[in-house]
Amino acid sequence: MGDDCAAIALMITGQHLADGEIRATPESYFRGMIARDRRGELNIGHTLFGRREIIGSLRPERPKPKRASVPA
Repeated sequence: MGDDCAAIALMITGQHLADGEIRATPESYFRGMIARDRRGELNIGHTLFGRREIIGSLRPERPKPKRASVPA
């Protein structure tokens, strides 16, 4: 695991901790990510896009701008 990937993995671990999604400890979660990386099973891009979809679904929708009607 390179430095960039490790930094992203730490941020993901922190976010999962903040969201209450880690059952054991943050250290064990991060070590699990390292173990998956060593086995070639870690896909950080997939994890990031999954988080993006979760965050996007929590965002309130913006109101659509009203279009002015033009008299005929």
